[in-house]
Amino acid sequence: MAQVKLNVSGTIFEIDIKELEGSGFQRLTAMCYDASKAGKPLEFKINRPAGCFSAILSHYQTGELHMPTGVCPGAFRRELEYWEVDYGVMQECCLYKYQSFIDDEETRNSFLDKAVTSAADVSAADSSVVIGKYQKFRKRLWKIVDNNETSVLAKVYFYLVFFMVLLSIVSMAYSTEPSMRRPVSECEMIEYMQHSENIHASKVQSILGNPDCSNSESWDKPFYKENFKWTFFTFSWGWSTFQRNNANNDTNTANSSGQRPNMLQRILQGGAKTTEVPEEEEIYIPDLTVPKLPFCVIDHVVNAFFTIDLILRLVSCPSLLQYFRSVINILDTVALICCYVYKVTVTIEKEYLYMDSTWVLLLNYMQVFRTLRLFRVVKNVRASKVLAYSLSQDVRDITLLALLLIVGISTFACLFYFAESRETIPSIPNAWYWAIVTMTTVGYGDISPETGFGRVIASICAICGVLLLAVTLPMFVNNFLTLYQYSCVHESIEKRKNEKVSKEILPGEQTNCGTVKPTTKFSEFHGYSVNTKVKPPAYTPPKKPVDNFRENTIYHVKEAEIKQQLS
Repeated sequence: MAQVKLNVSGTIFEIDIKELEGSGFQRLTAMCYDASKAGKPLEFKINRPAGCFSAILSHYQTGELHMPTGVCPGAFRRELEYWEVDYGVMQECCLYKYQSFIDDEETRNSFLDKAVTSAADVSAADSSVVIGKYQKFRKRLWKIVDNNETSVLAKVYFYLVFFMVLLSIVSMAYSTEPSMRRPVSECEMIEYMQHSENIHASKVQSILGNPDCSNSESWDKPFYKENFKWTFFTFSWGWSTFQRNNANNDTNTANSSGQRPNMLQRILQGGAKTTEVPEEEEIYIPDLTVPKLPFCVIDHVVNAFFTIDLILRLVSCPSLLQYFRSVINILDTVALICCYVYKVTVTIEKEYLYMDSTWVLLLNYMQVFRTLRLFRVVKNVRASKVLAYSLSQDVRDITLLALLLIVGISTFACLFYFAESRETIPSIPNAWYWAIVTMTTVGYGDISPETGFGRVIASICAICGVLLLAVTLPMFVNNFLTLYQYSCVHESIEKRKNEKVSKEILPGEQTNCGTVKPTTKFSEFHGYSVNTKVKPPAYTPPKKPVDNFRENTIYHVKEAEIKQQLS
């Protein structure tokens, strides 16, 4: 019976060659076949981990493959690949642990490749168009404006952009607050009516006393804060006058005694010798308001800042095509363009500065994209990267959650619709709204059940919504926490590597920058001296420890052979 003797990293294994036949041990079988063919003894010295080989060898002896305790699954996978053993034959007690490690490893590598190592790290120096100092300037500028480095200048610019984004959002929000707006001045009202081609613009201007709008002080005089109705009385000989009443007082109708309006009575009682009834014409002027001056100043400053920021980005970015593939960058650019289109529009058509039309309102609504600048600011923050990647990887789970919500919403909405009266729920789409609010545990309270059966349905709907969210949401949370831990560990490893590299580079040593190593010794540079005449003691290898639990190592085998020869 031929025995195969294997010396695996000092550990001796012996196996019958017949056990290798038909065992699928392809690499070892090929080794034995080549040795037999060459007439060499079946003794092999292999520099591989002995613990992993012992587990693989036991698979062919017992028919079961188990992963050794305390061995990294990644190291065991490499041993399986070396010995050409399929990991699918592993027993389930170890297969789940092994497969879980493989899945986590693939997820970690994919996350680090796509989320942590982004395409933005490609510097402008890769472009073949720019060379020399301009190349270095573009590379440094891009790292600063895109927050890809940790220098003081990059941090200052990051906080400045963050402050400007918050300032633009707060300014846009509070400019719509009624208390933060002022009524238009007399000149602004005249300007609005003239540019809107109002036929009563000249009459309003005469009522206001024909103010001199070329003087800047006239623009500060407010018009009025409430809506009024202006009634003009015009006689046949050309004389006219007006009366201003509150909007709640209608001057077109006579009073309860059938008399004319008060202004006309005063005209007739004042000695006017006429019985002619003048022509009455009513003019309605809206109450116009505009943002106060500080909001206009802030808006100009913010737009100027982000215009400069966009120019710096376009000048320094490595690839314009790659830059505009980002949805956030596209929307940021669109918001800035819409802002300038709006300013040009209100400069040409001044009436849109006070009263918005449909397409001017659309330009104003495009300013909402300013809020998306926050995503651009925090895109290089670790948590935002992890969140974006985890959402992209959880699309299937999110779809499943949405389908389960749709099933629940449809079912409970129909039941609730037939359980309640039409006064409570006029249609099934209204019941959909109620089911969504109930299952997501929001509960606005604008729609509530009134019947006993409806209350039962509402209770079951609320319980199902709580259970659905409680069961499904931890999946996303666990995935996010796992990826966030990977990101933290990766950042710590990279930080340690950078610190190690910085410590290994000695002062004045040859580096990528082309500096030349000086003649000053490292010990002299740090302020201490070394006596080079005294030689250190010779190196003596340590004695090999005796392992009482290993009786089949090469050391013990040779010792036994020597004792047998002496006896």
